[in-house]
Parts: sequence; C-alpha cells; structure tokens
Amino acid sequence: MEYTDLEGRIRRLQCLLDAAKEGNQFGMVVYYQVMIEDVEVVKKSKGKAA
Repeated sequence: MEYTDLEGRIRRLQCLLDAAKEGNQFGMVVYYQVMIEDVEVVKKSKGKAA
C-alpha cells in the first residue's frame, strides 16, 4: 500500500471513529482506534523505508 493510500485510510478510519463516538458505539470506538494505530505503524515503517 502506498504512503498516500495509508493517509487516506487513516482519514476514513478517523471519520468512522468520530461517528462511532457520536453514536455511543464503544466497541467500535476501540476497534477503529486500534485500526488507526495499526495503519500509522505501517505508515511510519513505509516512511522509513523510502
């Protein structure tokens, strides 16, 4: 996955996270937070490789 794709994925997950927070869907909040963290780790590793 390219660096810009990862940035877009993080933005999309952030939108989903915000919606889950507004809807009091606590399980989904945790899920999206973990997903964002995972994508950020991949993004950092791609940034170092470039």
